[in-house]
Amino acid sequence: MQLTRPLLSGLAGILLAAVTAALLVLVPGQATAGTHHARHHVARTHHRHHVHRAHRHHHRRHHRRHPRRVTTTFTIATFNILGSQHTVRPGGWGPGSVRARVTAKALERRGIDVMGLQEVQEDQLRVLEHHMHGYRFWPGTRLGYPGVPLQIGWSTWKFRRLHAGWIRTPFDHQHRPVPWVKLRDLRNHRTLYVVDLHNSAGPQERSRDAATGKEVRLIRALRSHHRPVFALGDANEKREFFCKVVGKTDLRAANGGSVRHGRCRAPRHPRIDWILGSGPVRFTHYRHDKGFGVRRASDHDLVRARVVMETVRPRRHARHQHRHQHRHQHRHHHRRH
Repeated sequence: MQLTRPLLSGLAGILLAAVTAALLVLVPGQATAGTHHARHHVARTHHRHHVHRAHRHHHRRHHRRHPRRVTTTFTIATFNILGSQHTVRPGGWGPGSVRARVTAKALERRGIDVMGLQEVQEDQLRVLEHHMHGYRFWPGTRLGYPGVPLQIGWSTWKFRRLHAGWIRTPFDHQHRPVPWVKLRDLRNHRTLYVVDLHNSAGPQERSRDAATGKEVRLIRALRSHHRPVFALGDANEKREFFCKVVGKTDLRAANGGSVRHGRCRAPRHPRIDWILGSGPVRFTHYRHDKGFGVRRASDHDLVRARVVMETVRPRRHARHQHRHQHRHQHRHHHRRH
């Protein structure tokens, strides 16, 4: 048999194919190394993706279970500014309008955010509104002359008024409005109520008792909305007022004291001017201020304190879920009826 060039080329191809096949059989791992590497890369990528999804799911569940706490801080005060009618005659005190300018500077200098003022007269109110540009007052003159003596003021860069109202209580052989407002914190939208009060002085015990009873009922009505309530004012009573109000509500005095199991422990050295609050509230830096401007403005101290109010804001998912359940219940009730 004669070996031609085409025949030799064919035999060489067959021999090369046989050698290659033998090598693949002897070393199988080399043939599939690329495949194993690719499979390992896919598995590792899938594992990472699964772990990331599990961590993200756990993170979401953690936030759903733990609502976010919201803290509101502000300075609150009560001040009997000594009405103009008390200093009409010549004496040691200046005219009411002059003292009102001193009062405005004293309040602004101390950074008071919420205040309850007593014994305000129309000329003093005009001065306060003119000089305290960053504040609003309720009721102003909206309730007529009987409503002017008690004014609630708040800083407009800190709070916005949502609602307001009043009740009538006896005071010095007459009846006049006791105002309240509902305020919203502009930063975190938390809301609170403020009541400003002033009870009769001197031997008018029955008048004070009647007024305190109505004020307690107002505080309890406002607390039924589950919002913090602050009561500010000149009660013209010390231990008796504290024991009645704190004993019949959940208010606490900024200067301490307690009522437990029917036993009343008034604060040490109580005064007739009070700051009380209820709800998730803590008071700090309480003081009776006799400093800059106060002694020139009034015969009362400027009583002030720092408020730390912590509330729980539900997570967005929880709020949406609550709204969805409410809508579903409303639709179901509508279909049934």
